[in-house]
Amino acid sequence: MKNFKLVLGVFLISFNLLAQHSGEKSDDLSQEEIKHEVSHGKNLIVLDYGFDHIREGVKIGDDIEEDGHWVSSIGINYLREISEKWEVGVMLDFQFGHYIIPHKDNLEREDVFIALTGASYKLFPKWAVFAAAGVEFEKSENLGVIRVGTDYSFHIIDGWAIPVGFFWDIKKDYNVYAFLVGIAKHF
Repeated sequence: MKNFKLVLGVFLISFNLLAQHSGEKSDDLSQEEIKHEVSHGKNLIVLDYGFDHIREGVKIGDDIEEDGHWVSSIGINYLREISEKWEVGVMLDFQFGHYIIPHKDNLEREDVFIALTGASYKLFPKWAVFAAAGVEFEKSENLGVIRVGTDYSFHIIDGWAIPVGFFWDIKKDYNVYAFLVGIAKHF
C-alpha cells in the first residue's frame, strides 16, 4: 500500500506539472502533424504486444531465488476522444504464462485476463500519459488493478500509428511493469 501511495503521489504531481507545460501551444508543429490531428477521427483502436515483468513472480518449477519472471501479453484498447487533449476508453489484456508469487502464500497465476477503464491525456500530439482501474481475472483469485503509463505514437499514414509504451500495474499482492509495441488506427 505504501508503494501505491508513493506512485500515485508522484504520478499526480508529474501529471499536474506536465499538464501545465503542455497547455502552451507549440509553434513548431509541422503541417503534417496539424493535418493528422485534424483528420484522424475521434476513435482509436489499438492492438499491442507486451513484455511484462513480474518482479515478485517465479515460473512454476523454477528456483524461488530467481529475479522475477517475464511473460508475454496481447492487448486491445478502444479510446474515444472527448476533447483536444483527453481520451477515455477500455483496455483488455491477455497475459500468457504460469507463475507463482511465493511471498504471498504462493499465489498462483495462469493466463490472466485484465479489463480496465481509464483516461489518457496528450502531453504533446504524439505523447500521452494514461491511468486506468479495473480487475485482473484468473481462475484461482481475481485482483483489483490500477494502471499508470505512457506511450509515444509514430504516425504512419491515413490515421495509422505505431504506439510504443510503458505501463505499471499496481495490484494488492504484486506489481507488474510492461513494455509494449502495437498498431493503432484512428477512425
